[in-house]
Amino acid sequence: MLRDGRRSVAEISDALRFSAPTAFRRAFHRWTGRSPRDHRAQLGRRAPGERSASWPAEPTARPAREMGSMFG
Repeated sequence: MLRDGRRSVAEISDALRFSAPTAFRRAFHRWTGRSPRDHRAQLGRRAPGERSASWPAEPTARPAREMGSMFG
């Protein structure tokens, strides 16, 4: 979702059912060590299809609201 620059972090947060955009930003930072904005900027500098080595296959923490089958 971050790869698609048409959606804001707030829209992504809502789509993933976080309680607030700040909860998504904090969780994303815990998982990757950087903000969603920084991650999106770095994606822009990658070759098409190249993945970030720091993005975990499974998140280490769940958001405030249950995410259902998205990560579980």
